Amino acid sequence: MRRSLSVTELLDGKNNALWESLSSIYSIEIVTTLDQFHSVYSIYNSHTIGVPYNQISDTGGFTHELLHIEMDRIGLAFPAGLKLLVLAKPNVSSFFSNDLLNHFINSFAHIKMLPLFLQMGYTRKQFISDYVQDKLSYSFLNELKNSYFIKPGVISGRSVDAFIGQFASAVSCSNDTMNYPVKLEILKSIDPSLYDVLDKTYKDWLEVKENSIYPSPHTVSYEFVENLDSWASQRNIL
Repeated sequence: MRRSLSVTELLDGKNNALWESLSSIYSIEIVTTLDQFHSVYSIYNSHTIGVPYNQISDTGGFTHELLHIEMDRIGLAFPAGLKLLVLAKPNVSSFFSNDLLNHFINSFAHIKMLPLFLQMGYTRKQFISDYVQDKLSYSFLNELKNSYFIKPGVISGRSVDAFIGQFASAVSCSNDTMNYPVKLEILKSIDPSLYDVLDKTYKDWLEVKENSIYPSPHTVSYEFVENLDSWASQRNIL
């Protein structure tokens, strides 16, 4: 089912200028895939955007992937180097899974992408394919609360991973009807200290501007891991 697509099938007037800007700088191939979601694979200045074969008419999904490329161009992508920072900290890498690394980097890119997406004339619903999914449901919060401590004084590493992942999902979600502020307060009550590390990272990330020196994507990611390591070093996590 994989075949090359002509960009004319994916331009809708709102994304033409972005495509023209990026395609004048980078080599961008567009192909159909059997995947459920749009994707972009990048290596140096070459990018391949995957479009699900049954979603070719979803220009919002295509534009979302263009914006991932744009974040790299303007220096507002959360650094992939986060992976190396985490690996250098055994206290952190013990619970920070590779799936969480990819999810965190992607989610924090979405925080910067969404305002541009809306400015282009798209809707919040078009931004993500799982728009209607509650990223911080009450059932998840109850389950996390019950599983967070394996026994008194011992924290579940798997639960810490879930805590961080769902925090990132909630603060980056384009659906503003999910009552996330209330749910984030419940999340905070489970581990206020861990929550404060994440909340500081989120607020610092909001302050990062295009090509800013401080805060910058690299300073935010570095301080995030340092603060997470400080938190983890004072706890028994299994």
